[in-house]
Amino acid sequence: MRNLIFVFILFCAQINASTHLPIKNISQSTPDHKTQRTLRVQNLSQGDSFYQDAVQHYEKKEFSAAIVLFKKAASLYTLSKDKKHLNQLGKIYTDIAQSYKRLKKRDETVEYYQKALSVFKLIDNKRNIARTYNTLAEAQRYIDKYEIALESSMKSLKLHNVIDDPEGKAKAQIGAAIIYRHIGRYEASLEQAYRAYRYFKSVNNTARIAKAANEMGLIYTKLKQFDQANFFYNQTINLPIEDIDTNTLATALRETAVIELTNKHYQSARELAQQALEVYSKTQEFDKQSVVTRIIANSYRKEKNIEQAIFYYQKSLALAQAIDSDIYRIKTLIPLSDILIKIDINQAISQLETALALSKKTNDKKHQLYIVSTLKKAHKKQAHFAKALSYAEQYIKLKAQIIKQQDKNQLKLVKANLYSQKLEMELIQLKEKAKSDKLALAKKKNEVEIAQKEKTISELKLAKNKYTTLFLSLFLIVSLISVLVIYRSFIASKKLNKELDYLATRDPLTDCFNRRYLFDYLNKNNNLALKKLCCIIMLDIDHFKVINDTYGHSVGDQVLRDIAKIVKNSLTEHHIATRFGGEEFCLLLPDTSVDSALAIAEKIRIKVEKYRINDIKVTCSFGVSTTDDNAKSSSGLIDRADLALFKSKSLGRNTVSQWSADLDS
Repeated sequence: MRNLIFVFILFCAQINASTHLPIKNISQSTPDHKTQRTLRVQNLSQGDSFYQDAVQHYEKKEFSAAIVLFKKAASLYTLSKDKKHLNQLGKIYTDIAQSYKRLKKRDETVEYYQKALSVFKLIDNKRNIARTYNTLAEAQRYIDKYEIALESSMKSLKLHNVIDDPEGKAKAQIGAAIIYRHIGRYEASLEQAYRAYRYFKSVNNTARIAKAANEMGLIYTKLKQFDQANFFYNQTINLPIEDIDTNTLATALRETAVIELTNKHYQSARELAQQALEVYSKTQEFDKQSVVTRIIANSYRKEKNIEQAIFYYQKSLALAQAIDSDIYRIKTLIPLSDILIKIDINQAISQLETALALSKKTNDKKHQLYIVSTLKKAHKKQAHFAKALSYAEQYIKLKAQIIKQQDKNQLKLVKANLYSQKLEMELIQLKEKAKSDKLALAKKKNEVEIAQKEKTISELKLAKNKYTTLFLSLFLIVSLISVLVIYRSFIASKKLNKELDYLATRDPLTDCFNRRYLFDYLNKNNNLALKKLCCIIMLDIDHFKVINDTYGHSVGDQVLRDIAKIVKNSLTEHHIATRFGGEEFCLLLPDTSVDSALAIAEKIRIKVEKYRINDIKVTCSFGVSTTDDNAKSSSGLIDRADLALFKSKSLGRNTVSQWSADLDS
């Protein structure tokens, strides 16, 4: 503002001076280029000063004050058209967005990330564009705009595929993993998170390894695969404390405590929660202190240690009140009142009414429903039937509203899921188009070569009369040589075709027949499997993805080769072993009774169970079907074996099951 006033006064002074000068000298009163450049330098210098002050406020976590100064700096940088200064402007917009993010002002965060993106696009800074798309996607996710967030995330990954920024790409993969997790696409989420995890492991970036490991832990927690979740949380916990962010460590401790609580290991849950509480106490994060204190209270409640449970619930409530968090107060008041309702029902009702008022204030219908239901039961117990009836009516009304909202939320997630698949299909189509364009270019090149050859032939035809005799002699010699070459080529081709036929029917990794050979065999023999006694065994390596994710694909490949060797050594020369899928094998056993097939499957199961590689225990699940059960087609016979395999999986894996009619239902 001070600079603008200075410019205005200078302008007025020039106008005033011009009234006393001859007309021919008026042009001399306007600021020359040197003066304008001086003003720009002064503005940028003032902008730098504002920026440095803003950074100091940001580092002190005085985010509101930082935003004011960042905006002042930005207003001065917008006057410059220099690429370097515009890049700084984009960085300032990013800092403003980060400040709003710390204040949990989500809409403003999105707005300033978009401003930063516009500036980086203007100067074509691809690295910053890619990184800003990722942070923008995170901000859009916080306001539940999953489709838009996913689109921004995909744009970030697409750009990272063509620029040299591996760290930025890994961060974008973590961002994509989080969005996929929120919309329920856990397999895609795990894939992106694991790619980032492997990169950070390769460069030994301990802080980022911890963040990626935590994300994988959260995904496995969503899948209720708590052993896997614990494995990745412990990856973080076991890293050197000085090399990782304290909040990342505390998150791993907190989430592991929740898993221990779920598994009824209450003492262990408390110990982990206490460790997390110590970290949050040092960083003065009262909201997270409230959460872990509530976990401790929950563990005491489960052990029926009412005195300690009440103590920690009240401590959690005090922390929630200190930060004025209504949602944390609600989450603590509910279990506290559940305890008090058996001790002092009037005090419990008072706590529940407080929680109900807070849930109405925050429009938290899910907790409202539970509170209203509990109040209804409490008043009914005290014979306050009018109040109980009132709460019953509220319960019915809330239930209808929640179901309606759940339907909307489910629809939103389904739409986001479908949109993510659409984006992936578009990416595949782009790759196919690039491949098609490459083929078209190769075709055009071939056409040019053919045209050149035709031109050469035409020139030879023009000269043939002059060199007829010589040409015929040479042609005869060449023909004889060609016949010899063709004959040798034919022999070589025949040998090569035989090798190709072998390769076309074999899986290169396991040397088993491949899926194509199996179906070709069944079709060629006109469903021969159905015309006489025959059995199918489907087997699948248990938890193979975990082996790949934990020990790497080279170990996974060795496991596949060794399992295939065990399978082939267990069969006769009349049996056919095929690799049916990634870790799935299909065994075709002609002229074999179902009892013999079950015995073969059990024999393989025992051999695999005894097998070890690098102390890794491997097991397989088996499904068996037979033509004696009147299968209608070969594919039906395979499907029955697959259903039996599924039964083995559901029974806990490492077992052999035979198909029966009740499995079809």
